[in-house]
Amino acid sequence: MRNLKVMKRNWFSIWSTSIVIVFICCASSCNKEPEPVDQSKILTIKTSEIINPSFIGNGAQWGGYDLLRDWTGKDDFSENDWAKLAARVDYMRPPLVRIMVDGNWSYIKNNTYDNSKTTRALLRILDYCEENDITVMFGEWGHKYLNDDRNQINEQWLSWNANYIEWLVTDKGYSCIKYFNMEPYILKLTICHASPLRLA
Repeated sequence: MRNLKVMKRNWFSIWSTSIVIVFICCASSCNKEPEPVDQSKILTIKTSEIINPSFIGNGAQWGGYDLLRDWTGKDDFSENDWAKLAARVDYMRPPLVRIMVDGNWSYIKNNTYDNSKTTRALLRILDYCEENDITVMFGEWGHKYLNDDRNQINEQWLSWNANYIEWLVTDKGYSCIKYFNMEPYILKLTICHASPLRLA
């Protein structure tokens, strides 16, 4: 019984001392001057000041589904897949998308230019962009060399590439395509930035 009283007294002493220590620590921290803030580490978002009026916004890479035919045997989405995809893009509301193709998948057949290889999926995506005022940066994945030499560019392929863009913009009427870019795989023809599209 005596041991129990001693234990209770010790427990009360420990508990009271802890409360006093916590109180003293809190009180001393309240009286401290705040440490100066490093102004270089403050992020300020100015919502009323336009820094760059040419900034369109964040965009997305939206594949042209050039290989859809190889994967599914069809060149278009099912209606359910398209509805799901469109709903997701509706939610994202991108002001800009980049769509890339490859000549062998989209417009070269039997080593000649043939835009009939274009999938309905790609045209449906471009229809969506046209209808929703989404700027498109269209581009080319591929690169064609002569004799497997990176220094000899296949100018016929470049011509077909230009024909394809002209067909999409002029003949198909996709005015949403505003820029063209080419992945920089080629030594002589390295375009590392998007160029505004100007058709002759």
